Amino acid sequence: MVASSKPISIDALPELPMISYKTDTKLKNMIDKWWYEHFTAAPQVIMEVDRADTCLDMISNNLGFSILPGLVVRNHSEVYKLPIQDKEGNKITRNSWMFSKLERHEQFFALRQFTDYVESYMQDKKV
Repeated sequence: MVASSKPISIDALPELPMISYKTDTKLKNMIDKWWYEHFTAAPQVIMEVDRADTCLDMISNNLGFSILPGLVVRNHSEVYKLPIQDKEGNKITRNSWMFSKLERHEQFFALRQFTDYVESYMQDKKV
């Protein structure tokens, strides 16, 4: 999701300052793939920060835009959010996984409650 301090258009992104952040390789590759499917010019990265929440602070202070996961920006009403889509118009998503040893799950009530909550949330949100 494109995040900025004010409304912007996708077409304007190559001309705007971008704030990059350290993230996992899979997400970085997804962002890069999306970028180069839509633009021929490289992004104008003006700074790279260590974390997504630091990036969000920079965006909130009107220092540039970034492409962040929806979970990072969803509760930040001060940030303008623009969903990104692939060339076919599909929303870009990524899978998440949760691993737990079954014996641990049965042994610890809090772990069982947490996994039940996550499963319920995922079913309700169709994430």
